[in-house]
Amino acid sequence: MTDQSFYVAPPRCIQSLRDGRSYVYFIGGEGTPVKIGVSTAPYERLASLQTAHWVRLEMLARIEGGADTEAEFHDIFAADRLVGEWFTRSPALERCIEQVRAVHGVPAPFYIPAIDTRPKRARLQPTPSLASGPCAFGVAA
Repeated sequence: MTDQSFYVAPPRCIQSLRDGRSYVYFIGGEGTPVKIGVSTAPYERLASLQTAHWVRLEMLARIEGGADTEAEFHDIFAADRLVGEWFTRSPALERCIEQVRAVHGVPAPFYIPAIDTRPKRARLQPTPSLASGPCAFGVAA
């Protein structure tokens, strides 16, 4: 991917889904498993997952529903479960996502900035007297 930035969801997009309703979401990235979960704030959940993921994740589909709807999807795709709420991208799961998108619409684009803009922390400097040892930071090897 040559583009080093991701789109950012407009705040109104996030606010529009913080209406007390819950949504079953399908989140995944290119070539990655799909997470089927439930949240009252699915875009915030996507942002949370993105911070720990190395591939750009996207909201593949979402449908209004609670834990019971989520459990139904988990049961339907039990054979594709990897661990927890993560599922292999089987042809059946891909078809399901496309059907949800066809009926409930395509979720708004939402991406997280790819470049860390936080200030850099000071780096640990080696102790001069130990700089020639097996570990330049003063810890015996």
